[in-house]
Amino acid sequence: MAAGILCGWFLHLFVQQSYARKNNNKQAPSLIKPVVEKTPVVINKEVKTINTEHEVQKAFLQRLCNTLNALTDVNQIQSEGCRLLGEFLKVSRVIYAEVNDDEIIINQDYRNGVSSLAGYYPKDAFNEKIPVANLNDAAIFETDILSSSKITETEKNDYQAAGIAAYVSYAIAKQDKVVASFGVHNAEPRNWTKEEVALIEETADKIYFAIEKIKINEALHKSEARLYNIFQSLNAGIAVIDIMGNISLSNKEMRRFMPNGIIPSRDKETIKRWKAFRADGRPIEPKDFPSNRAIRGETVLPGIEMLYIQEDGCEIWTRVASIPIKDNRGFVTEVISVVTDISEEKKLIEA
Repeated sequence: MAAGILCGWFLHLFVQQSYARKNNNKQAPSLIKPVVEKTPVVINKEVKTINTEHEVQKAFLQRLCNTLNALTDVNQIQSEGCRLLGEFLKVSRVIYAEVNDDEIIINQDYRNGVSSLAGYYPKDAFNEKIPVANLNDAAIFETDILSSSKITETEKNDYQAAGIAAYVSYAIAKQDKVVASFGVHNAEPRNWTKEEVALIEETADKIYFAIEKIKINEALHKSEARLYNIFQSLNAGIAVIDIMGNISLSNKEMRRFMPNGIIPSRDKETIKRWKAFRADGRPIEPKDFPSNRAIRGETVLPGIEMLYIQEDGCEIWTRVASIPIKDNRGFVTEVISVVTDISEEKKLIEA
């Protein structure tokens, strides 16, 4: 009895919503008679059930995020994301496919009682044998492929051979181009609920963004490694300095001039080794050394000539340049300083 009332209620809601969408939100004619007094109790139970399902799905998404955030390998992210969703929905297969210009790659898939579809596929052949959503689609789905009038007999045979009797497919796009495809397959017909389809879409997006985060970090690390190698190989000394005068990053040549990891004007030990002079011969005070000026927001280019005296007493003429790095509010956050040995250049000029 309760099941019949619930079915009638959901049918009523479906027709009301469909009618409203097609008729500018007008009220649809009622399909069921006024409910008996016990119906509110049933409705409350159903609302409670919906709320419970929502909480369960919310908990699943939180567990999914926690799992994906702890992983650092793209294949692991694909594998665990597919597994978690497959076990949660109790389906036969979940696939995450990377879409390139000419091919589709399935590195990992979750399966339960069906064969794996992992592998490389020409894009056209993949679209013929496995259901894939297009660029402008929301998730597409079929509840019973064999009874569907939209699917050819050849496609039905291919799907059946792959263990697909029902599916949901969702395309992930970037800059108006499909870059990944997410598929959930079931070996038996299945009536996908709206909540399940929405959960599949959200899961796919979270897996994609977790993968993108890893790829971006990997690219950044490679770029940083290249820059670091270039940085270290330069003949000039280069350093990144914070606003307190501490060196946060420097190459070997800069450590020759600033061995204590702090700019000379704030280092009692090395300040005596540095001298600079104005055009009239007066000494430049440490507070007006290039790094200090850059910390105050000035750009000191091409730099000023400064004399550096090594521990052995050898004098080295340098050119020191500094520039400030500012945030979007205009505040200095760091300074980049460059020290170039110009001793040979000075000798040539004096000769």
